[in-house]
Amino acid sequence: MNLRKIIIFQHEVLFNVLNEINEILNFNLIKIDELSKEDIEKYSELDTLVISKSEKVQFKNRLVVEEKPIKIEKLLELINLKFLKDKFNYQSDVSIGSYKLNL
Repeated sequence: MNLRKIIIFQHEVLFNVLNEINEILNFNLIKIDELSKEDIEKYSELDTLVISKSEKVQFKNRLVVEEKPIKIEKLLELINLKFLKDKFNYQSDVSIGSYKLNL
């Protein structure tokens, strides 16, 4: 089974919290402190989500979590909704030859 990747970008506390409950999550957690072009290319897959503090992150699949208290249930709900939204958008655009079918 291919686990979805969650990349925590410059958010140490969030990574530690999610890492503690990683046994019950169905995610592969990765922590990144510095951003490089190789990272952008490497982690720009459909089943990858980048969680960061700021809007400046250059990934297309990103979720911004601001510096305010958020419940774990709410965070997991936001993560799952983002994955579902990205998967739906990916599956709704079908290319047939030179035509594009938008469902």
